[in-house]
Amino acid sequence: MNTKKNCSNRRLIAVRTLIIAILVILLTPSRAEAYIGPGAGFAVMGSFLVMFTTIFSVFMIMLTWPIRYLICAIKGRKAFARSRVKKFIVLGFDGMDPKLTRKFLAEGKLPNFAKLAEQGCFKELGS
Repeated sequence: MNTKKNCSNRRLIAVRTLIIAILVILLTPSRAEAYIGPGAGFAVMGSFLVMFTTIFSVFMIMLTWPIRYLICAIKGRKAFARSRVKKFIVLGFDGMDPKLTRKFLAEGKLPNFAKLAEQGCFKELGS
């Protein structure tokens, strides 16, 4: 019976010693060196500016939402009732070349795009 007690005491002492050793290692400060270059301030200010702008935008949206809701409730869909165009879709692809598109349309390689071009119009953007 005495050996069980001694064994449990040894385990308890070992666990306590291990915990103390880990705490001493983790809590003892060590020397750390770092170089902060001259451009680091721009990165910090840029990140701060993005966060500040985002928080400001959210605040303004939340502040003006009731006013915008009232304006929409009063005007309703009347603002778009007098428009000449009911639906306007700009379809394009990143890196799309209009010359190649015209060539492929003439060769019949883009049948769905040809149907869209016949129903609407196909023009180059000014950008």
